[in-house]
Amino acid sequence: MLAITFTRKAAAEIYRRLSKRLLAMASAEGQLEGQLVDLGITPTKALLSEARDLFERLLSTEHELRTTTFHAFCQEILRRFPLEAEVLPSFELLESTAELEQAAWQALEQEATRDPSRPLALAIDTLLQVGGGAI
Repeated sequence: MLAITFTRKAAAEIYRRLSKRLLAMASAEGQLEGQLVDLGITPTKALLSEARDLFERLLSTEHELRTTTFHAFCQEILRRFPLEAEVLPSFELLESTAELEQAAWQALEQEATRDPSRPLALAIDTLLQVGGGAI
């Protein structure tokens, strides 16, 4: 079972709630039907049996309940298939893009100031004039 969300905190909360719900279903004596109805599920004999066994199956399977973030999930896929994704197997996920942004601004500045008559320099000059000296 896999749940994907945006933050680690949300992933942990999903894991906690789902584990709690599955444990409650496994240990519900006579209350399981009501729990399923509360979830909008019409209980059948087979479904009740499956719901009771779900927590135990989850504990005994090699595939555990996974809650993760979109970034971590995508990173895992890229690690498994680097050639298909055309990334280096040793790639690293950036937690912060501040250094890359700084390098991009520096490269832009160097390109724009190399020749003030080039279109990029003229466009930046126009932006600065229109923006009152700040972009």
